[in-house]
This record gives sequence, C-alpha cells and structure tokens, in this order.
Amino acid sequence: MNEQNKFKIVRRTFEAFKYPRGSIERNKLNKSSFTSEFARKNKFLVVDENNKPLKSFRYISECREFIENPDDFRPKHKIKKYTRKDFMSGKDWYEKKRRYLKG
Repeated sequence: MNEQNKFKIVRRTFEAFKYPRGSIERNKLNKSSFTSEFARKNKFLVVDENNKPLKSFRYISECREFIENPDDFRPKHKIKKYTRKDFMSGKDWYEKKRRYLKG
C-alpha cells in the first residue's frame, strides 16, 4: 500500500470556541484536536487511516510535505511520559527557589 494513502488532510472546526468559557460542552470539545479552540493558527490536521490526529499545520503545503516525508518531522530524541514524580520534583524546586528569593 502506498505510504501517502495512509494519511488524510482535515480542516479543523474550532467548535469549542462557540460555547462560553467553563461550560461542559466547551471542555468536552477541547479534548479533541478537531474541535479544540487552541492553536487556531494551525487550521489543518494530518490524520492516519484510523482518523487519529498526527500533527497540525498552518498551511496545506506543510501537510503535504509531512505526508511525503513523515520521518523528517519525528522528534530526534525519545519523549518520555510526564509522571507525578516529575511534577513533585519540579514543585519542590519551585518552593525552594521561592523561599530563597523571599529572604
């Protein structure tokens, strides 16, 4: 199967922006890359054959470039999952810094 047939370009709808802040509907819609109000400059999504969003782009030409060379857009280093332990160590560092600067 051709590599390019596995991907599809979809326009984002930004439906969450239509609802008032803090509403249940807006919070639900913000969980999806298709309907989220965030990153409004990136109007297009590249999705795989299962409609899983892979990456958002500002222009269709960037989407086509991603489809032709997906390996060029992969991160060079492995991204690790952010855990509670990481959060707590960052919180401890922040508290120490705050106490130090306070006096």
